Amino acid sequence: MSPHGVFERRAQIRSLGSLPLYFTNQVVVESSAAIDEQLAARGVAPVDWDAVLLSHLDYDHANGLKLVADAKKILVLKDELRFAENGSPVNRIRYNADWWRGTKMQTFDWNGLMGSAGRSYDVFGDGMLVMVNIPGHSKGLCALRITGEDGRLRRRRLREKIVGADAALRHRRRPRGAEKVARVDQQSRERNCVACIANHDFDVKPGAIAL
Repeated sequence: MSPHGVFERRAQIRSLGSLPLYFTNQVVVESSAAIDEQLAARGVAPVDWDAVLLSHLDYDHANGLKLVADAKKILVLKDELRFAENGSPVNRIRYNADWWRGTKMQTFDWNGLMGSAGRSYDVFGDGMLVMVNIPGHSKGLCALRITGEDGRLRRRRLREKIVGADAALRHRRRPRGAEKVARVDQQSRERNCVACIANHDFDVKPGAIAL
């Protein structure tokens, strides 16, 4: 998005893949803040990861997958991929299949009934990481329910800006949706079904990162 850590129009257009996407998605990622750079700073390489879990396929989650393409698996819900690639006028502005084309991205389908929508996917089959369907923002949007080895749910506070926003991620305009995110978090805690809304942090569990 910003190879020199500053806003650069041509680089943004090239990264996003089209002019309409540029007009709807503009952001600056500072130097050393790209996901592969953050992993390297922690002494971790994408090849070390068993899975990259995609909550959905909007640009701030999927544009950059090629930086972690060496992970053993990149997982996204089958319904989300179908939704993103349906070719509607809105989706041609919203998504670009080049973001994930050529990666090891695989689709998964539901294998559980967790959550208010009654659709979930147990990633490792041990109940520790469960992708829970929370449709709305996109058809296949998932939250990540995290359970520790002690059987207790792990919870995270949502950031004040927007889900997944990092201190190094500076939007040119004030990010919209912060209030909505806070409401989603409150509803999730009340239902006790979603322990974490998937974000850009990658210290969820050894062997997996969530985007």
